[in-house]
Amino acid sequence: MVSIGVRVPRRQEEIFIPGPIALEDPDKVWSRDRVDLRRLYSDYPKHMNQSTFRLVFTFIANPRLRDLIKRYFRARVPFWRPATFRPYLKHAKPFLTRLGEFYPDLDSFTHLTREMIEPALDHPYWIDQTGAQRPITAYRRAKMASFLDVMFTYMRLHDWPEAPVRPLIFPEDKIGRGFRRPRPIPESVLAQLDAHLHLLHPYARNLVEILRVVGLRAEDAMHLREDCLDWDAAGDPRLRWYNHKMKREGRPLPVTNEVAEAIKRQRVLVKEIPDHFGARYLFRTEYGLYKFESLCYQFTKLSKKVPLRGPDGEVFRLRPHAFRHYSEFLTITG
Repeated sequence: MVSIGVRVPRRQEEIFIPGPIALEDPDKVWSRDRVDLRRLYSDYPKHMNQSTFRLVFTFIANPRLRDLIKRYFRARVPFWRPATFRPYLKHAKPFLTRLGEFYPDLDSFTHLTREMIEPALDHPYWIDQTGAQRPITAYRRAKMASFLDVMFTYMRLHDWPEAPVRPLIFPEDKIGRGFRRPRPIPESVLAQLDAHLHLLHPYARNLVEILRVVGLRAEDAMHLREDCLDWDAAGDPRLRWYNHKMKREGRPLPVTNEVAEAIKRQRVLVKEIPDHFGARYLFRTEYGLYKFESLCYQFTKLSKKVPLRGPDGEVFRLRPHAFRHYSEFLTITG
């Protein structure tokens, strides 16, 4: 796995399954305190690590409260994408952990009051299951409050007997980090990247060639098929792709000859690679699809090794989504 730019943990605690995961009965899946969402969705992002789809509810000590939270997450399956669940559970974790410490016998939200939840909302840190102290930033506190507001509202609107009887989250609780403007990659950083592109793994190198021109989301680029390259009536290359956010085929995009060459090089790289998903993905590996985390790791490693310097002289942290902003910037400026 190291040969394709994948970081391998020292201790592998879970069995790695490169191909599709068999679906299971939802009742059986949600009866566990460790839920694998791939057992519930036939279509999930293959470029994400398997831990992205695992929900662990064991941090909620009270079993009835744990079942209540699991019931809410189960109710969101038709509406949320598979990769959405874990971040939401992460947002709620400090509050639910602190609430369990204050009220260990609490098994519903019916009798909760604002006075009861404020110490859990405003605390500057929380203690995880390993005993480590984790700070709660203003941004994370706002995310936590927003999630709780949505969850409590859903329970009330659907007449759950365990729902709070009154609103508990106020607008000021959801004020966190301000809006951040998109940051396209500066031309000076791109020039440095071009000079050191050979230091990247071939998969990452070919992805850079594609991302910088067409501006796809990383998920869409990493799910390209081998037959994604096409030509129009004039003989110019264009890219056929699938929009995973909108769940539909995207409009064919005109591309440069450099992008076409990158796709052809990638085809050679995967020629003998097993097709675990039966989809002929362009960026497949022997261990499934090339991972988003591996791509980010390659960028971070390159930024620190060269190092890539931004206009302010500091090390520039290269992110896959920044190529999308760069492509949009070129489109706007012509």
